Amino acid sequence: MTLTRALSACGLAWALFASVTAPALAAPTYSFGPDGIGVGRVFSTVAPGTATSIATLGDGSVAFNGGLVYRGATSSFYAIGNDGLGNASLVAFSAAAPGTFTLNQGLSVSGFTGGLALAGSTLYAVSTDFSGSSSLYSMDLTGGSLTLLGALSGALYTGLTFDADDGLLYGIAADEFGVGRSVRRISLGGGVSDVELFRLGDGSVARVHAWSREAIDVEVDGRRARSRITRAGDRLVVSHPGGDAVLAVQPRFELPGAEAVSGGLVAPMPGKVVELRV
Repeated sequence: MTLTRALSACGLAWALFASVTAPALAAPTYSFGPDGIGVGRVFSTVAPGTATSIATLGDGSVAFNGGLVYRGATSSFYAIGNDGLGNASLVAFSAAAPGTFTLNQGLSVSGFTGGLALAGSTLYAVSTDFSGSSSLYSMDLTGGSLTLLGALSGALYTGLTFDADDGLLYGIAADEFGVGRSVRRISLGGGVSDVELFRLGDGSVARVHAWSREAIDVEVDGRRARSRITRAGDRLVVSHPGGDAVLAVQPRFELPGAEAVSGGLVAPMPGKVVELRV
């Protein structure tokens, strides 16, 4: 249960900075996932238990890990990417053609991995420097430049969103141990200020020392144990000192044609019709 709460907090942090719902597009949730070598550039729709790839963006030199938002006024997605040298860029694309950028603008500040939020025509983004300190920036999409609004007291931000009801920003920052679980409210009136509202989970930290198809060596809150893994079909049985845990293996992406057509015929072997004689 302790590990579950810790992972839930991490999951919410990821959802805030890397996914967005586009209400004008029948409300699917969109996100960036890793490609075959771990670079976050696969634009996908996400549903409970499944993710469907739409397009792979860029050439692999940029990971789109700085946030993703949707602007209904222009039917455009905006995302921040970062390359291996720390250079950040803002890109825009449509859902109809996600592989084609309608905007690809370099940013004068690096380290934009703290989330992205949209309020009207203004983007808000959090940059974190090498010391872990975070700062809030804004950019007017009608032609404005990147503007520093102020430093944030919360460090290592990993998520950002805007609440249109109260006109405030909310984000997730790290606690004093570096665990991203501090939910904070950011106010812009009279200068930038942020305050912690509450914390997610209990701060438990899990560290994987080694893993294979047969076993996993994991440490949770200083307690280390090696668990045996057995696979039976689409089920994984993890045998650990506290008992057995059964996990369901979910496909990473929904396979085309995985669902049978109602009333259709299923061939005993895969193939296709190449000729039909009447």
